[in-house]
Amino acid sequence: MSGNKFIVVFKDDVSKAEIQKKAEEIVSQGGFIIHNWAAEDGLLNGFSAQIPENFVQSFQSLSADTIESFEPDGIMTTQ
Repeated sequence: MSGNKFIVVFKDDVSKAEIQKKAEEIVSQGGFIIHNWAAEDGLLNGFSAQIPENFVQSFQSLSADTIESFEPDGIMTTQ
């Protein structure tokens, strides 16, 4: 499976149903949801996902009104 890993955080007023719909869009395009914090009443209103490269830009543009942040998932360190 090719694609990039991202952390997607939705705005506070976005419902869990809307977040689930966005997750299903990613899966329908060949992606994979790694962790869905919204479904678990987690600290973040969003999920981490592996999103196919050909769907990243269209996902961002379709979701600009609902997404708070869309960041590459990676290892963070402090100095």
